[in-house]
Amino acid sequence: MITKLDPKYLTCDFNFEAIGTVIVPCGEDNVVIVAGNFRSHHDYIGVSWLSADKWSHNHNKYPISTNFSNVELSYNYQIEGKNAPMDSEQGAPVITVVTTNGKEYYVRLWNYTVNRPRDDWEEGSGTLFPSGRTPGSASGTSGHIVIDFNNLYAGWRAYDDTYPIVGYDEEGNPITEQVWVPSNDWEKIDQSKIKELRWGFNMAEYDKDDPSPLDDSYPFKVTMNNWTVTGDIDLGEDIQPLPPHLYRLCDGYDDSYNVTPKRLVEEFYNLGFRKIINIYVGCSHFYDKISDGTPTPGEYEPYRYVIKTDRMFNAAFELWWKDFLLWAKHYGFEEVVASISMESVNAPPEWWQRTADGQPGITLWTPTPHLVSFCNEDLRAYYKRYVKALADSQQNAGLPISVQLGEPWWWWREDLDDDPPCFYDEATKLAHRNALGYNIPEWHSAWEDFKGCEETLQWLRAQNGEFAGMLRDHLRSCYHGAKFTVLFFPPSVLDVGRVPKMMQIVNFPQEYWKNVANNLYLDFFQIEDYDYLLFNQVTEHAQIYDFVWNYLQYQFHRTHYFAGFYPTQEILDAWPNVVTDGLWDRINEAAIDGINEEFESFIWAGPEIRIYNWLPPPMKWKAKSATLRSITFYGG
Repeated sequence: MITKLDPKYLTCDFNFEAIGTVIVPCGEDNVVIVAGNFRSHHDYIGVSWLSADKWSHNHNKYPISTNFSNVELSYNYQIEGKNAPMDSEQGAPVITVVTTNGKEYYVRLWNYTVNRPRDDWEEGSGTLFPSGRTPGSASGTSGHIVIDFNNLYAGWRAYDDTYPIVGYDEEGNPITEQVWVPSNDWEKIDQSKIKELRWGFNMAEYDKDDPSPLDDSYPFKVTMNNWTVTGDIDLGEDIQPLPPHLYRLCDGYDDSYNVTPKRLVEEFYNLGFRKIINIYVGCSHFYDKISDGTPTPGEYEPYRYVIKTDRMFNAAFELWWKDFLLWAKHYGFEEVVASISMESVNAPPEWWQRTADGQPGITLWTPTPHLVSFCNEDLRAYYKRYVKALADSQQNAGLPISVQLGEPWWWWREDLDDDPPCFYDEATKLAHRNALGYNIPEWHSAWEDFKGCEETLQWLRAQNGEFAGMLRDHLRSCYHGAKFTVLFFPPSVLDVGRVPKMMQIVNFPQEYWKNVANNLYLDFFQIEDYDYLLFNQVTEHAQIYDFVWNYLQYQFHRTHYFAGFYPTQEILDAWPNVVTDGLWDRINEAAIDGINEEFESFIWAGPEIRIYNWLPPPMKWKAKSATLRSITFYGG
């Protein structure tokens, strides 16, 4: 049965400086944990129950109900870290209730801590709220909350103290007396018209108008156990899973951080996915960060924040990731591929790839990710700790170690005049000089002639290939049998009409990735070509299925193919040449062809599946594709 306030359906969101998560931990009943980090004075993390399910695939949506009449919620709370205590005078925890007419009410949770000591306004007015409660020893960090939605009130307290004049002393000075009267701010909420309930998590020093950074990143954790909902709570029958199929699924933390891991994995399972999940750890939310105080007007963050390298994960991601793996194991998935990236929104500037005139290597997503350098020693050490930390969690969850490196590219700025390459961060320039004895040639366009400079391009290609080898070796040294791979995007190599020759050379380190004499450099290989599907490049797409075997010698069963993706409207507006007519048909057919090639065939990705309510197409069995035709290729 689906019920109101089932905590697996809670969602979490926050301003970008902060980070938060909500989970219902695998193996524990009736427990909700909210955790994260505060990094600025205006950080606010909201955990919401929405009366209308705006996130799920249509197959998994819970029914709409705005009526909370005769519903009661109770739980115990335990607050740790920087989150404001329940009895705070400033920044006190509240539930924001949004009603169907758009009005917002603020419900102070301390008033619903039924075992709190008597408040002064209760003493003065001679009443208790809620009526009939037994005062106790609850504190700002530990207590028991009961919310009867039939008696839900906004406001700070039910009675306010006033000081009317009751007389005058001998000198004529007024004498006042404290009198408690019903508060004008105490307002009963119509429980039959609730659109959203949003628990707020913030520091006691919270100031919504002050975006200035804190001096550190401060973790917090709030545990709500014995979460119990009674009364008129039935929303309908449980969702029935679709039959299992052969397609695999990709998703990403940056896209799905807002939901509980249990809900996310259930979504996969109910849509018929099994065996392998590829989860993109992301480029913007998993790490901890701190501001260096530099104002960044017009940017996504009002001040610049950089990664804290003294710990791998922030409190929210660490909790979410471990719980995600446990729920994946619980639902029978055999492998979760942890996909990492050479892109990072908050990488320190010293890590950034740069053009010859110092422009950073960036992509055009929002917030802006930076491509990071293969040669920076601090970054290399960081990424070794990164893959080890992901693997530790996989091991602890009882899953195989499986890590993928994505975006292994030297970048070039297609958005700038002349398309300059990004080979010129200080670490790369120094490493090149030390290795080859001369300064790296200065190219201001990736289309420039590189005759006589082939040694530099081969050296750059080697840095790319060796970076993956470094992470692979480190992972295997920590865990026997650990699997490591890369995700490769052939349009960045094969498309000679788009990609300069020098970029093809440096971005396909074939000799480093190739399987030679059954000595697997990589344990499997992942490949995607979504541009070819987006722009309906039929001939180029047809070449993909034989690419891995012909160039890298990985057998078909050691190949993962990513079909998709279907862009959001925002991306479609930015890419007017996308051929949307029949795009989902092309994605489905590409996935089907991948299975026929004996690949593990993935649908990219969860957000598009949910937005467009994708359903698994019927499987069609075909003959294997023909051998790769002749192509123009400069990298090998």
